Amino acid sequence: MKACVCLCILIVSYQFHIARPDVSEATTETMMQTIATTTKHPYSKMSSAEMLKYHALKRAEFVVIQVLSFISVFGNAVILAVIPRYANIGVPDVYMIAMAVSDFCIGVISSWKSLTERYNQLSETMFTVSAYTYWSTIGLDAAASISASLFAMALSVDRCLALKFPLRHAQL
Repeated sequence: MKACVCLCILIVSYQFHIARPDVSEATTETMMQTIATTTKHPYSKMSSAEMLKYHALKRAEFVVIQVLSFISVFGNAVILAVIPRYANIGVPDVYMIAMAVSDFCIGVISSWKSLTERYNQLSETMFTVSAYTYWSTIGLDAAASISASLFAMALSVDRCLALKFPLRHAQL
């Protein structure tokens, strides 16, 4: 249902965009030039010293995101490799596997978003790949984050029930 509503909104907005007389005659180049002259980038008013600080901060942000993504991917890959080897997998282990999959996906997606943001100006191909994967990575990142939170909540409820009803927990 939501997908149909979103599709209808996109179609309607596309129709209104085409119907505008001042835009229908414009080419893509003139539209881009108009956008570039009317909208200024936030750091267009920065001095060169402020610009250097900004770029140093962006480089540091890139490094931190890549390191945390690597730790997340590696740590959760180890968890996913070790837990299934146990013969007796209980309910908490199932939650741990689900959270590990979610966190693994968050690490991969965060790394991908950071890489495409940094390197999308290298070539037209990289820009195209970045443009086509932008919204899907945002959606997958949100879905993985929300599911990790829900798995943690479900694990907490399960453990509370195990403490409250220790003898009947297996039957619940």
